[in-house]
Amino acid sequence: MTDADVILCSADGQEFCAHKSILSIASPVFSNMFTFPQPPSSKPSLLPVVDMYETGDVLDAFLLCLYPVQKPVVKDFEMLEALVAAAKKYETEVVIRLVGSWLVVPETLKEDPLRVYAIARTSRALLDQANAAAKHMTYNMVTHSHPDDLSRLTAVALR
Repeated sequence: MTDADVILCSADGQEFCAHKSILSIASPVFSNMFTFPQPPSSKPSLLPVVDMYETGDVLDAFLLCLYPVQKPVVKDFEMLEALVAAAKKYETEVVIRLVGSWLVVPETLKEDPLRVYAIARTSRALLDQANAAAKHMTYNMVTHSHPDDLSRLTAVALR
């Protein structure tokens, strides 16, 4: 993009040209960030560089959610979880809504409803998706789930 005015650098060194205006509209965190002078980056550039903690794959999917482009359909549970974490960190409601729509795709709910439930319970904005996943839990959750899913759920979440 020739009119980009910031570079987002992922944790694994991938660079993404972006627009402060789009990031600021989508996220109060970015909006506030861009009001302060940015510290010098480790990479010299004509544009300011913001070092991000997300990997390139996550940052790419995150930016696709923010920009007015064709949205991808994410079915990978690790990516969905990473997008929820990024959406919470940067307070981007549009990303939470998109992840919410991907979580309740029938194939996703059927594949692993406990995993959907665990991911959805990490955000209050995804309670409807958590309830939808709970209705699909008809199998032995302990033997058919991803090992980390149960460890992320509190007793309150399981009630």
